[in-house]
Amino acid sequence: MLILLVFLVSSNSDTIYYYADSVIYNQKDSKITLIGNVSLSQGGDTLNADTVFYFLKKKEVVALGNPLLIEGNQKIKGDSICYYTEKKFGVIINGKTRVQKGKFYGKYARLLNKNTLKIRDGYFTTCNLDPPHYWFYSPKMRVELNNMVIASPVILLVQDIPLFIAPFWFFPVKKGRHSGFMVPKFGHSNTEGHFIKNVAYYLVLGDNADLTVGADWIEKKGILVNSETRWNLPFLHSKGNFKGNWIKEASGNKRWSVNLKNGGTLPYNIPFTAFSNMQSDEKFQENYSDSVERKLIKDVESYLSLRKNVFSGQISTTWQIKKDFEKDTVTKKQPAINIVFPSVNPAGLNISSSGSYLRDETKNSGSNFSLRINRGISVLYYLHSNLSFSQTLYLLPSPYGGFVHPSTKQISIGANTHIYGTSMFGFLMFEKFRHTISPSISFNYSPVESVPDYIKVGGITPSKGGARSLNISLNNLFQGKVGKNTIKLVQVNINTGYDFNQHRFPSLSFSSNLWIGKYANMNLTTNYDLILKKWSSLNLTTSAAYSWNYYSRRNSISVNYYKMFGSTIITNTNQVNVSTNLWLTKNWKIHYGFHFDLFTGMVTNKSLSIYRDLHCWELSISWANFGTDWKYDIKLGLKAIPEVRIERGVLGMFF
Repeated sequence: MLILLVFLVSSNSDTIYYYADSVIYNQKDSKITLIGNVSLSQGGDTLNADTVFYFLKKKEVVALGNPLLIEGNQKIKGDSICYYTEKKFGVIINGKTRVQKGKFYGKYARLLNKNTLKIRDGYFTTCNLDPPHYWFYSPKMRVELNNMVIASPVILLVQDIPLFIAPFWFFPVKKGRHSGFMVPKFGHSNTEGHFIKNVAYYLVLGDNADLTVGADWIEKKGILVNSETRWNLPFLHSKGNFKGNWIKEASGNKRWSVNLKNGGTLPYNIPFTAFSNMQSDEKFQENYSDSVERKLIKDVESYLSLRKNVFSGQISTTWQIKKDFEKDTVTKKQPAINIVFPSVNPAGLNISSSGSYLRDETKNSGSNFSLRINRGISVLYYLHSNLSFSQTLYLLPSPYGGFVHPSTKQISIGANTHIYGTSMFGFLMFEKFRHTISPSISFNYSPVESVPDYIKVGGITPSKGGARSLNISLNNLFQGKVGKNTIKLVQVNINTGYDFNQHRFPSLSFSSNLWIGKYANMNLTTNYDLILKKWSSLNLTTSAAYSWNYYSRRNSISVNYYKMFGSTIITNTNQVNVSTNLWLTKNWKIHYGFHFDLFTGMVTNKSLSIYRDLHCWELSISWANFGTDWKYDIKLGLKAIPEVRIERGVLGMFF
């Protein structure tokens, strides 16, 4: 039967509860022997075993027969456990315990406190097999159960064969975000030589912020110092990040970059956005960024924007400076203010107005005010027409001093409708087809204005008017019905216009979109100059993507084709992008992608990677090329602990 005994050990210790099938008390030796389904609990700690000897004077517990020590959420097993209840100190023979990312074995372990084990002849693995594929062995190991593992030295054994040794090793096992040193990255490239990157320390600044400070050693460049701060502060209504880089190159050049993004809400419910992407020169990102997109950036920009909703209107302001390195131009808005006034709807009319003010890089300022009156009419539900009038007043500096105030006006009349047609037959999987025709026509007129000479201010430029044009468009959409689903098949749009001043149709534009099932799509946009009798531009985009499962793994292949040319396009383009992700077997995956320029016949931006799933480990081999730059890497790492990995660069540093 189950026996429950309660002992008051001392006035300075908690009550210990003993559960057992039978109890033997030796008064002479002050020893209690508990046998059968033994469970001891003190505070929040529990010790279970087949047999337990409790020495009252020493406050010592010796557990034999499947002993299990439970402290909070942590469970420690062993062949035998000796535990001192008063000092919270224990010794475990052949102990076993689990942490978040793996499990530990130790021939001799000392439990220093609730969260710290000091292990002699310790083994650690993340493999869930028995026996496991690999071990990390260390004669001396300190395990902080809610923080990290420190071992010195450490030997990697795979199938009991030692493959790697290090004088010391440490890696985190703590749950969630925590401060600590990050694992550096070793490598080599043709432009950087050997490098050690991400030598950094990550610091948690509370639940809503963190800071990373580090440096990259680059053989051919120097030491790049970098930092990153991220925050999400609900009490300040602010969320963003800051990145900074600085380097003094071997040549003596000092180069840098800063990137700031921040958004939130100021008092009085004023949303704001702040952004700054500055760098010392146009090639900084090209030289030091690992991202292809960042390498292509050739301008820098900083801006701050604020906006406030007032009734049903809005006022916003922007301060901006932008520099284009390629064009060697600088544009500024210091500031730009835009006001959208509340609209009103008297007698079926919609009256809206807006105003703006701009001070540009030349320190000249100008403003305008626009009024728009719009009236929409539906005839027999099917025909929709619209009549609108707009006028804009400007205030701009005059080259002769003072200001001028030109005015422009525009009248627009338009109509549109939709015509539907449904087939009486189907084809293949389609039960029926539907054709939707959406014609529209509009007339725009602006009288000739007498615009005085003025100094141009940014984008505030009044028109001299005198335009009279008729715009015509015809949109066609073909759809097919499959069950309850309606699938888009083809869309064709044609647009043209008649210029009454020149008495001709200047151009014809054409756009189409073809859906080939759910896997492919083709879009064509072109413009034909009716005066010069030639195609002025053509933009063709074709994309196809297909994915399937193989060994319960996702496979995919995609092909994208881009073609742009014409007299109105600065740079002709004729390119193909291909990307594949294929699982060849259950454990082998290959990725290959390339960019092919059909004009030059050159393959650029190639990338190849091979991945091998090794159960608890993973191996990846990668190679990438961008222009004249190339790099490659080999990584062997643990799935459960990505920080533990061996890279090609570790050995490449010495060869």
